[in-house]
Amino acid sequence: MQQDGILVQAADALLDARSNYREAEQMLRTLLFRRALERCGGNICHAAAMVGVHRNHFTRDLEQMQIRDLPKQIREARRKEAEQLDLWSRPAKRSRAERRRAAAAA
Repeated sequence: MQQDGILVQAADALLDARSNYREAEQMLRTLLFRRALERCGGNICHAAAMVGVHRNHFTRDLEQMQIRDLPKQIREARRKEAEQLDLWSRPAKRSRAERRRAAAAA
C-alpha cells in the first residue's frame, strides 16, 4: 500500500502545479522513461522492457520528448564515474608462457 501513497502524492503534486491531463501525462511519461534509463544504465532495450513497451516505441517516444541523447549521456556519466573509481582498469593479461610458468611453479 506504500505505492498508493506515493501515487497519491504524485497526483497531488501535479494538481498543485495546475497542470492539465495532457501535461501531467507527458511529465509522467518523461519521468518514467528517464528513471527507467537511469536504472538500466542507459540501455534502451532493458529500459523499454522495464516500462513494458517495444524498444522501437521507446526510442520513438524518446525522440518525441526530445531526450534521444539521454541514454548516451547516462552511459558516459557511468563510464566517467567508473574511471574515477578505477573500475575500468584491468590487470595486464599475462602471456601464455607466463601462465605456464606460474602453473608449473604452483
